[in-house]
Amino acid sequence: MKYDFFISYTSEDITIAREINAILTANGYTTFFHEDDTEYGDPVLNKLDKELAASSYVIAICSDAYFKSKYATLEFYSFLNHHLTGNSQEDQSRLIPIKVKECKLDPIANNLTYIDLTKLSTKEDRKRELLEKLERKLEKSNKKLENQIAKNQSDPRVYNFPWSDHTKSETDPYYLQTYTPKDNKLFVSRGINTKPVEEIFTKLDKQETNLIYLQGPSGSGKSSLILAGLIPKLNQEKWEFVYFDFAQDPYKELATGIYLILHNLSLSSLGEDEIKLQIDQLANKLKEEKDELRKQFESIVSLYKGKRILLVADNIDKLYQPNYQEIHPDFLNLLHNSVSKFTSIAIIAICEEKKNESKEKTVRIQGFTNDTITELIKKPAQEKGIEFEQRVIDSIIKDLDTEKQSHNLVLLGAILIQLWDIKKKYELPKITAREYDDIGHVKNALNHLASEIFNKLNAEEKENAERFFLRMVNHIDENKKLINRSIIVGSEEYSSLIDKFSKILRTDKNGKEITVDFFHKKLAESWTMLPEAIKKEHYFSSAKEIEKDAASWYEQKANDKAGPILIFWKYFRSIKKWPPFIAYKKEKEISERCNYLFSQPQQVQDYLSWSVKWSNAFIICIAIILAISGYILNGYRNNGILEESFSNGDKSLFTSSDSNKQRGVNHFKNRNFKQAEDKFKESRNYNKNDPEALIYQNNAFLAWRRKSFSDSESFSISAVISSFLDSIPFSIAAVISSFLDSKLFSIAAIVPIGGNSEVSLEILRGIAHAQDELIKNYEAECAPNNNEKVCQEKFKQLFQVIIIDDGNDKTKAKEIAKHLINKKNEVLAVVGHNVSEVSTEAAIEYQKGGLLMISPTSFALDFKKLDTTYPDRSKKNYIFTATISHDVLANKLADVISNENKKTKILSCYDSTAMDQEAFVRTLEESKKYKFEIIKSLGGEHNQRCDFSKENTNLPQTLDLVNDLINKNKIGAILVAPHVNTIGDSIHLLRSIEKEKVKIYSSPTLFTNQTLLLGEKIVEGITLAVSWIPGSNKSKNACEFEKKAIELWSNDTKESDSENAREFERKAMEPCSNDTKESDSDPRILELNKIGVTWRSVGAYNATRAVIQGFNNDPISPFPTRESLSASLSSKNFILEKGVPDKIEFYNNCQENDKNCAVGKLKASNDDPLLVETKAVEKKQYKVLEFTVVNDKNSSLQKE
Repeated sequence: MKYDFFISYTSEDITIAREINAILTANGYTTFFHEDDTEYGDPVLNKLDKELAASSYVIAICSDAYFKSKYATLEFYSFLNHHLTGNSQEDQSRLIPIKVKECKLDPIANNLTYIDLTKLSTKEDRKRELLEKLERKLEKSNKKLENQIAKNQSDPRVYNFPWSDHTKSETDPYYLQTYTPKDNKLFVSRGINTKPVEEIFTKLDKQETNLIYLQGPSGSGKSSLILAGLIPKLNQEKWEFVYFDFAQDPYKELATGIYLILHNLSLSSLGEDEIKLQIDQLANKLKEEKDELRKQFESIVSLYKGKRILLVADNIDKLYQPNYQEIHPDFLNLLHNSVSKFTSIAIIAICEEKKNESKEKTVRIQGFTNDTITELIKKPAQEKGIEFEQRVIDSIIKDLDTEKQSHNLVLLGAILIQLWDIKKKYELPKITAREYDDIGHVKNALNHLASEIFNKLNAEEKENAERFFLRMVNHIDENKKLINRSIIVGSEEYSSLIDKFSKILRTDKNGKEITVDFFHKKLAESWTMLPEAIKKEHYFSSAKEIEKDAASWYEQKANDKAGPILIFWKYFRSIKKWPPFIAYKKEKEISERCNYLFSQPQQVQDYLSWSVKWSNAFIICIAIILAISGYILNGYRNNGILEESFSNGDKSLFTSSDSNKQRGVNHFKNRNFKQAEDKFKESRNYNKNDPEALIYQNNAFLAWRRKSFSDSESFSISAVISSFLDSIPFSIAAVISSFLDSKLFSIAAIVPIGGNSEVSLEILRGIAHAQDELIKNYEAECAPNNNEKVCQEKFKQLFQVIIIDDGNDKTKAKEIAKHLINKKNEVLAVVGHNVSEVSTEAAIEYQKGGLLMISPTSFALDFKKLDTTYPDRSKKNYIFTATISHDVLANKLADVISNENKKTKILSCYDSTAMDQEAFVRTLEESKKYKFEIIKSLGGEHNQRCDFSKENTNLPQTLDLVNDLINKNKIGAILVAPHVNTIGDSIHLLRSIEKEKVKIYSSPTLFTNQTLLLGEKIVEGITLAVSWIPGSNKSKNACEFEKKAIELWSNDTKESDSENAREFERKAMEPCSNDTKESDSDPRILELNKIGVTWRSVGAYNATRAVIQGFNNDPISPFPTRESLSASLSSKNFILEKGVPDKIEFYNNCQENDKNCAVGKLKASNDDPLLVETKAVEKKQYKVLEFTVVNDKNSSLQKE
């Protein structure tokens, strides 16, 4: 070396720097001191770099000013990165920080032993301290330096190779890790793959080609062959080596290797943010500019004149995976074309299969012979004085051949190392077949190796290990194989775990960080714990997608100098995530839960935070555009809803395989109404229990009957209206024309077909029943005299029914309401909607637009919200309900709960988003006079509730927590209150709990034939309050309704001519009687249950009869209007005489102190609900599960 010391300082410390320089030179040391040794005109940076290289040590004069100085720190890091010999810990001893002022040292300088002169006030003290510490340091460092130089002369340096610091055990003969250049002697002594080494060496030496494909199956030792066999052999020929692992991002990996060799840096330097940024920029440049790689190679060749460069491209097969399908052709062509221009650069591409390359460019690793495998097993063991039983060797060879793994050194190594561990553990003199059986032979060797370590961990350690190894899974490929990756983790946090799994991992420690990977990809594919852990982590795939998006964003952001808005646009366009803002909330939740799955968690958090911020701005712009577009397209959208969700006979809204019904629909659509009526009748001969078919049959009859009055002026359609009908969709036109042509009024029957089709049918049975009753009365009165005028007057009292599906969706219901309001001459009343939250939202629109709505099933309609929105509603009301309210139902149930469960805690399992259920549960919860307690919390980590709503995404966990409360006797009963769309979830709950330990109560929603059909014996013992069940009332109205319902919906019993069948049918159809005995009523009640006539059917029947009576109560108007209908139902004199089970009316005014009163609310003579319970009962000819009225043996509802 030219200088002993290079003195690095900043101008603010020039005085003390001169003093130190004078001390050193006075004591015989040579120094480079910038102030003395640089002449004007010298190229400064080149000069400094040259003199740094010519100096044995660098002294850094440390102060705050020094570490803030760009040029001073440049000298410091230049020496650190460019002029060290190899081993970072020993090399750094050549840096000597001298602290001259109190300051915070740079992290790297802080790790070094420094000389502290800050507390010494005299020159003499500083001189003594400086010389004494320097002499002691130089004595140690010179010896280390000599050893390191000698070491480096024998071990070639491979740039960008991360696994170079593995030490081999002196006692264990078998080793699993990839061999490195340091393992050359061990590699040669094993005597395997020597032929391919010579073959490649010859091709390179003779420069036959500068691109060689090394082909061999996974595990055959390809990487070890190059690193431990070829590279040490070439080292004597003055080569430089760069390693690339293309299992990672290929452009970034290429950029990293090029940057390191150009700047003479080790992998440890990659922790610096500035270097990371430069590598990212280079990667992007290589991707975007085709000529950039050639320029980089030119720089390398120029820098290393007289030397040849070998680029080792490992895992080249990864470029053919789906992840890189878009880039691999460009990348491989770029690599090949760039290298071909330089004779001093060669590439060895390591792959499992060659990709259409010539024989001259390919070297293959052949499978190993039985003799070679025998030698690999026996020789290392014999060196340690241990023998293998020959039959063990034979079994291994046979098993490898059976599994087609005779080439797989990794698998063989896993087998042997486990056998050796057993030998050490039990101090065996010989390895026998018993030990081979213990590890599961070849097939299970890798899994056994990893599982044996994993199974020794405690529960907490296993959870940490699962999370750690899941982070090492990059993705699952198209063949469902796990593809692993290397990760960087904190050495302090994970060193204990890594030590435990050291047999299956390879590591590279760099300061406080460790790069970790499986020793071979086969382990990730074979270890059964990994797929099991992935199954347990529900959001694994989502988290990996988020991580991939974050990496894409980071790359775009790092390499794009455009403004943030342009980066935002380019990024989202590149990952095809549109619209970008929808998933961020969910992704943020996933990222917080699955933080351990990310290789760079902070990058993911930055990505999501950035995305949310810019997406909010994006949303505002989109919202403005959508608002304008929505206003323009609103009319078209509403027509689309009608086309799909409305029908008066031109389409079937229920799934049906009945061909006659479909023919009826086609005839109706073509306005062949008589033919349509006939086909719908034929359909009902096939299945009478279809209310949709009956409604369409009656609609077709009315449309056909209208034609007989076509010459009448009052029933003509104007040319203007005809023109309008021609301009809109046919389905809508058919509905409108059928009403306007005849001046028939219509009722909209709005049901939740898309939410619960069975409940929809229950409601439609009540509406169809009322419509059919009216038509039959018309036919009876008109037919005898056949007087046209009389018939016309009677005909005007009839109505058609439009069936509309709102799916129990609030948004759709509001849109339907707005559309119906605008059709003033068509739809005069609405019977619907189903659940209270939907009915309330729609009711606001109906009240505003003046269209009558009677909900047959909403028992918690928010009348308070209506009154707040429309304070004058008591004077002109359009909103009514036709069922008993939630507070009356809940208080009835509370009575029986209080009697059966005094001081008991009752768990409420309900849908928190369903207004009916929430109000029902709240009433029970707030009941002060009862001693039982309603609880909602299940406990658990997040204090979760037993909730059937869509917001509960983990129902299985909910069921586990419910069972836990039951088993610990923390609850005595469960209240089940599901949304009508999710009755199945409540049945699933009942199937999953130990029902014999708790009492089950329910809201009216669970009272449906669907409950009995789905639940069977599971639902036995449920108690609930309802407004009506078959046979519960012996009034004339109730008996006639039940008998007529059986006539309409019961399919004739033709399967048997037995006496029992005929007797059953006779009793079901016999006239009503108040003194009917229990045994006589059984067939009727059983049949009503079987055909699905429930309290919903009664509510719908009463609502429709109320509309009919409201029309008939207006003697003045030739045709009823919405206003007259509202006035009629709101009248104090309005009483529905034909109500079921008896007369009903609606509240038309309320007193201030009557909290339960609401205008339009049902005020029935039977406002006392029924308590019913499901019981299994033996009957004479059959066994049934029935709903039975509590304390009333004469009332029951049964199911076969």
